[in-house]
Amino acid sequence: MQKHIGFVTGHGERGIHNQARGGFSMVRAALERQGYQVSEISLKTTPLTPSGVTTLIVPGPTGPLTPDEMDNIRSYIQAGGRLLLLLDPQTSHGYSPLVEEWGVELGPGIIVDPVDRMAQSSPTALQIKRFMGHDITLNFTSPLLLPVSRHIGFDAKKGAQWTFTELAQTSEDSWVEMNMDNKDPSLDPETDTPGPLVLAATLEPRGSKKGKDPNHPAIVIIGNSIFASNAYLSFPGNTDFILQSVAWLADEHDLLSIAPKDPALRPFIPNPTQEHMLLALQVFSLPSLFLLLGLTIWRRRRHL
Repeated sequence: MQKHIGFVTGHGERGIHNQARGGFSMVRAALERQGYQVSEISLKTTPLTPSGVTTLIVPGPTGPLTPDEMDNIRSYIQAGGRLLLLLDPQTSHGYSPLVEEWGVELGPGIIVDPVDRMAQSSPTALQIKRFMGHDITLNFTSPLLLPVSRHIGFDAKKGAQWTFTELAQTSEDSWVEMNMDNKDPSLDPETDTPGPLVLAATLEPRGSKKGKDPNHPAIVIIGNSIFASNAYLSFPGNTDFILQSVAWLADEHDLLSIAPKDPALRPFIPNPTQEHMLLALQVFSLPSLFLLLGLTIWRRRRHL
């Protein structure tokens, strides 16, 4: 039976038919190539059931939920539904009250990491290479590019019925920047939260075993939706991360055992240290080598 992936719409989410840079049309196409039925879902008009929607995806909402819509998702999870939340920082998405019931804390501010970032670009453009041991991140070899992300916390007391598992995190040199007007951010111990910081995590009922319980709910929360947009999906790791997350939620074990084969751009993206090495090689070492070689040839010709 074909499994149904539903994308929530109606709150400013990224559209699966939107072919612009910020749209999700490439994600829709990639999921359809893997055999899923993909459609948009209105929480106002569609009562959610695990038999009707295998996995529900919330792709970067910017507007609030109504109480009835929140109850719709809550009932879906209680019945064993699977949920993928992609929640950007600095947005009024309305999901905080719901995830707080599960013990999840959506951190304020934006993550800054001077180590795990894209070369000399903004320190908020994260290039994540620190993955935890989980089926979703199994055998990951490419970094994950997460531009402008929030961190995710967990309150074990509030979420006593859930198991919280980290998927990816920043380096020890990272922090949460609370001053959004700071163009040259630096860690302020009084207001900023130091790293390492969790960027993505899973939730499962404590004590239950996924795959053996048909009513077993599962949730994946990622503090960013831009990484899966048309503009960034082709970067190393991004395609794998979104498709592996969906496969894990949908119990597609065959898809989890192999890396996705969708063609993707695989550019070399240096980190700051690598960029300095390349700069030294290109600007200093190579010109000096050619200069030395030229002088050697000139001296030999003079003695002919």
